Amino acid sequence: MASTITELAFDYTPDELCTNQMRAEAALLVAGEEVEAKDASFSVPKRRQNQFNFVMWDGPMDVLGYYGWRELQGAGWNVCLLGSLGNELPKPPSLQACDASIAPYSTRILDPKDENGYMQPVCWNDEPAATEHVQRIVNNQKHLREQGVFVYSLGDEGVTLGCCVHPACIAAYRRYLAAQYGTIDELNASWGEEYASFDEVDLLDHKDNM
Repeated sequence: MASTITELAFDYTPDELCTNQMRAEAALLVAGEEVEAKDASFSVPKRRQNQFNFVMWDGPMDVLGYYGWRELQGAGWNVCLLGSLGNELPKPPSLQACDASIAPYSTRILDPKDENGYMQPVCWNDEPAATEHVQRIVNNQKHLREQGVFVYSLGDEGVTLGCCVHPACIAAYRRYLAAQYGTIDELNASWGEEYASFDEVDLLDHKDNM
């Protein structure tokens, strides 16, 4: 007996009572008897705009996470600040189940430098390396939009000890000085130096950049 596969499209508009995590179920009935059933899960993103929102930094994500978040929501917390610095993360099931929105903690700029004194993980003046790094950050966040992103966190507690001595950073520093002083004569008069051009301006010692 030949079988025919027929696709049946349907439209669904979620209302305010729908949660982040939803599931559609379909059953095939023949003569009133169920002969086939399928289901599919999907997300209903909630941005939670136009209302007061209280944010919890992290929270319970284990098997009891759902109940922990329900208690937090009872106290007024409905958005989770979620670490997302690494590779692509799965949408937290406990947050989906209890209808919580998220605020991905997507990046953090610190001051680690390699043996050459170059900023890690990338020199921010080094193109296209900086653009590629930013794109990786963006790619790690894309799937989280399905959860309902309230806001993206670009990090805090930044550290700026020392300076990057990557050639792209030194070039950017020289461009900054040229914009500030206009001419090398003006810089020399201010600094008490005798540089022939801005290209000669440099750190005293690249190995002492801290």
